[in-house]
Amino acid sequence: MKLKLQKHWLKSIGVASSFLFAHNAAQAATLSVGVGKTYTKPSQAAAAAKSGDVIEIDPGTYSDDCAVWRADGLTIRGVGARPVIDAKGTAADEKAIWLIKGDNTTIENIELLGCAVKERNGAAIKEEGKNLTVRKCYIHDNEDGIYISDNPNSEVNIEYCEFNHNGYGNGQSHNIYVNYIKSFKLRGCYVHSPNTGDNVKTRAQENFILYNRISDDDNVPSGMSLNFPNGGACYVVGNVLYKGRKSNQPSFMAIGMDGATNIKQALYLINNTIVNSKKTATLFRVQGGTNLRLMDDIFVNVGKSIETSGAMELTQINHNVFAKPTDFADAPAFDYHLGAKSDARHAGLSAGFADGIDLTPRFEYVDACSVKPRASGSRDIGAFEAQ
Repeated sequence: MKLKLQKHWLKSIGVASSFLFAHNAAQAATLSVGVGKTYTKPSQAAAAAKSGDVIEIDPGTYSDDCAVWRADGLTIRGVGARPVIDAKGTAADEKAIWLIKGDNTTIENIELLGCAVKERNGAAIKEEGKNLTVRKCYIHDNEDGIYISDNPNSEVNIEYCEFNHNGYGNGQSHNIYVNYIKSFKLRGCYVHSPNTGDNVKTRAQENFILYNRISDDDNVPSGMSLNFPNGGACYVVGNVLYKGRKSNQPSFMAIGMDGATNIKQALYLINNTIVNSKKTATLFRVQGGTNLRLMDDIFVNVGKSIETSGAMELTQINHNVFAKPTDFADAPAFDYHLGAKSDARHAGLSAGFADGIDLTPRFEYVDACSVKPRASGSRDIGAFEAQ
C-alpha cells in the first residue's frame, strides 16, 4: 500500500538525471567488502566506486575505517548480519565516519558508531551531496547521528532506523540534524536518548514525521523531541513522543524559534500519543505566523499546551484527549495501545487534507523500527489502534 503522505517522495528527479542513471546502471558493478574479498575495508571500496555501483559489505567489525563516498547513485548495504563500522574517535576529513559527496545515495543495514572531531560535531553520516536514503541502520554514540548539509534541491529519506546516544553533550549536536533542504521524511524509526541535544532538528522546507517512536531516556539529559527552527510545512502523524524526567527542555517541540523563514509555516499534529514524565511540560513553543491543526492526539501529563509568540494565522485544535497512564494497555512498559475503558477508543475523526495531502494515519509504529497497517473502520484517537 502506498501512503498518500509520501507523494513528495515519489516524484521523478528529472529526465536528464534519469537518462544519466540509466546509462550508468548499464555499467554498474557490485563491489564486495570483507575477509577474502576484493576490498577488505569499506574505505577501499569507496575509493574505487563508480556512479551507479552497489557496495556489499559482509558482517564483521571494521574498526578505525572512515570513508568519503564521491560517486553518484551508489547503493551501500550490509549483507546478512549488520556490519559494524566503528570509527573509534576518528573521522573522514574531520567530518564523519561516512562523508557522502555524491548524489542519490542509498545506505542500508549498517551500524555506525564512535565518530569524534575537533569541532565536536563528528557525524556517523554527513550528507554533502543531494538526495539520501538511509534504511534499516543503527547509528549511536557519535557526536552527531546524521548531519545533512544545505542543499535547496535535496530530499532525505530515513526509515526503519534506530538512533541513540548521539550528541557531544553541549546541546549543539543531535541524533538527527537536517539543514536547509527541500524535503525530509522520517518513517518507522526509533530515535531516542540523545546526549543533551534534540532527537530531531530539521530546517527543511517540508518535514514528514510519520509513525516513529521518539523518546528520551529518563536517566540522560536531552533536548526536544522535534525542533523545526525555521518552521516549514511539518506533517507529524502517528508518532509516540516521550519526554523523560531529565530533559533539559520544557517543550516537546518548537517551531520557528530561529525565525520563521521557510516558505510555508504550518504544523499538522495528527493522531500522536504524547507522554510527559517531567514535573511539567509544554507541548510546543511557536513563533507567530504558523498555521496549526491538532486533531485526534492523546496528551499525558502535558500542562500548558501551547506557548506562542506573535499572531497565529489559523489554529484548529479539536478532538484531542488528555489521558492518564492507566488509560493504556501498559504505560510503564511503553505500550500505549488504548485500554478497554478508554474514551479515546473508536472516537477518531477525519483530519482531512492539507495542500492535497491526506492526513489520515494509514500505519502505526511497531517495535523495533517498523510499521504495520493501521486497522480500518472506526479509528481510535492516538498513535495506535486498540488491541
